[in-house]
Amino acid sequence: MPKRTIFQLIRNIGRYIGVVAALAFVVVTASALAAPTETVLHSFGFVPNGNNPQAPLLASGDGGFYGTTSNGGAGGVGTVFKMIPPAKGETGWQHIVLYSFRNDGSDGANPYASVIADKNGALYGTTNVGGTAGVGTVYKLAPPAPGGTDWTETVLYSFKNDGIDGGNPEAPLILDATGALYGTTTGGLSNKGTAFKLTPPEPKEADWTETVIYPIGNSFGALVAGKHGTLYGTTSGLSTYDGGSVFKLTPPAKGARAWTMSTLHSFTGIGADYAGGYSPGAGLIIDASGTLYGTTMYTYSPDLGSTAGTVFSLTPPARGGMWKFSQLGFRLSPIFAPVIADASGNLYGSDSITIFGKTYGEVFKLKRPASDKAG
Repeated sequence: MPKRTIFQLIRNIGRYIGVVAALAFVVVTASALAAPTETVLHSFGFVPNGNNPQAPLLASGDGGFYGTTSNGGAGGVGTVFKMIPPAKGETGWQHIVLYSFRNDGSDGANPYASVIADKNGALYGTTNVGGTAGVGTVYKLAPPAPGGTDWTETVLYSFKNDGIDGGNPEAPLILDATGALYGTTTGGLSNKGTAFKLTPPEPKEADWTETVIYPIGNSFGALVAGKHGTLYGTTSGLSTYDGGSVFKLTPPAKGARAWTMSTLHSFTGIGADYAGGYSPGAGLIIDASGTLYGTTMYTYSPDLGSTAGTVFSLTPPARGGMWKFSQLGFRLSPIFAPVIADASGNLYGSDSITIFGKTYGEVFKLKRPASDKAG
């Protein structure tokens, strides 16, 4: 089995566990209760409702949230759904399928990524396969017109089968102030991924324009926006000597067209660098000071070999120079998902591992040191 196929299989297991945790658990702090309380909000499994959710959830603003399933639905190839909180005096959440992808895949199939929303409530996402060439799409779901109930799906872009424009996206999109979308793909020329931009059509035009920003290598995580239009992301490698990287994409200078890419950190997972981890399989988050935080699936121990994941930070230099890489935490199980941060700068994440056919995992917290203040 090709390395990329094995890598995706491992990652899919971890993503599925993370979403199940998000749907199934309401965590209450220890100061309120002696132990967390688990509440199952919805159980997947029936084809019309979708199954195998593999992406984070998106808060809907009304107390509910949106999500995707990579399989199931009316066409059997995935859905976009909404969870609606209980009405006053009720206890049960309501699960509604907003859209089921068709079984011929023409409108996309197998959405591994979560959706994002614009200010008008429209949702945007990617499918890993399907479309005109079978290698994935970028789609839009427009909310129902007043008095209606049906959401409208539009394929904004179908990736081509020549790989020049990328293909097989797995990560969520990001949206800028002009309405342009940015994302990453796992496929492209020589089976390497891309970072791309989708520009909305000009007035009286219909087609969105796809531009490859840069060929970045296999990337499974979403991009994150920094200052002045810069984008940051990760690439993933599975072997010891191809451990992935954290990169920066700088937009073209005035009058120029080409973006530039710089590698902020390379993961090797060998020698003295083994503790730094390797194979980041998720995207980054960024704080007000420009510091980046991320996770790796694995680290390498000279005694145990490839073992567990890490949480790391990359601090920008004050003036020029190199970014500072720091390992913040080490887990006994692989980490497939990004971390999130609270207002105090503490980090939260989850890890998971499958042993003898059974999957285990934890939700963890990394407390920010008192001496480490956000800039």
